[in-house]
Amino acid sequence: DSATDENTAVNTQTWYFDSDGDNFAGSSISTVACNQPGGYFASATDCNDNDSSIFPGAGEVCDGIDNNCNTTIDEGVANTYYRDIDGDGFGNPSNTTSSCSQPNGYVTNNADCNDGSSAINPNATEVCDSLDNDCDNSIDDNDNSLDLNSAPYWYSDSDNDGYGNPNVSLRQCNQPGNYVSNGDDCNDSTSAARPGAPETCDGIDNDCDTSIDESNASGCTTYYRDFDGDGYGSSSNSQCLCAPSGYYDVTNNSDCYDSNGDARPGQGAWFSSHRGDGNFDFDCNGTQTKRYNGGGGCGGWPGCSTNNGWNGGNPSCGNNGSWVTGCSTDWFSCDKNTQTRTQECR
Repeated sequence: DSATDENTAVNTQTWYFDSDGDNFAGSSISTVACNQPGGYFASATDCNDNDSSIFPGAGEVCDGIDNNCNTTIDEGVANTYYRDIDGDGFGNPSNTTSSCSQPNGYVTNNADCNDGSSAINPNATEVCDSLDNDCDNSIDDNDNSLDLNSAPYWYSDSDNDGYGNPNVSLRQCNQPGNYVSNGDDCNDSTSAARPGAPETCDGIDNDCDTSIDESNASGCTTYYRDFDGDGYGSSSNSQCLCAPSGYYDVTNNSDCYDSNGDARPGQGAWFSSHRGDGNFDFDCNGTQTKRYNGGGGCGGWPGCSTNNGWNGGNPSCGNNGSWVTGCSTDWFSCDKNTQTRTQECR
């Protein structure tokens, strides 16, 4: 029929036209022929035959298009972005999206450990709140980011008595070993000294009240007041002390009048004036003993025997009376010789 290998020949082949000239044909234009026509290719692999930059094997770029015709868009070239719900500039590592441009509410880092609080992120200051504020995987840690104003003071308790040394302290969120929250110890070298401890006669301030071995301390001795310095104490005035102090310096309470040093047990002298309280019991035996007793007189004229003693009654302690000192004869009687004498007592 004067035509060779026309398109009705047996075993013809379909050929696809390359509209954009990128050497990959699209499927929209085709022809049947025994031999390849110019501008045609045996397969239709171009996914966009109107753009010469799009064809199988082309470089994928971030443009929202399948540039390399592998049915996937922007693969290998899109960026991963992380959700930043709390707006602190740090993203949630478990909430991501891929995009060629940064979506609103997403960031490029995944460093946030709590995307529900803007106060928690790697740039935040650590505070004492039982949270990992600075996202360093440690809670309330004493690192450089810790806000010390939020941390309590802790005081060294070397003697383990529950009270801390006010001169040895540190600040951190959590209580360190051998530290306590109070700084009330006055002596951290012994557990016998602490607020509320029983005061003991040991030369230290046990109860931390700034006084050492005060009265009524454990182990104290009862001292009686010896105000008159005669070595005998008053039974009505005493203190339990660790050592003698002031007038409280004797351990006996046998003085009967502590305002006169002459009034004391064993006193052998006699006194014509009372000891200070109207009483003449200077030897503290419970009674007022008179030195001069008995009546005096003269008798047996003409011999005139003499009986020394009081003439006319025994006066009270401290009072004056007439005392017969001798007798002399007269014509028909014995005359008394007398002198004034003060009754002494003890």
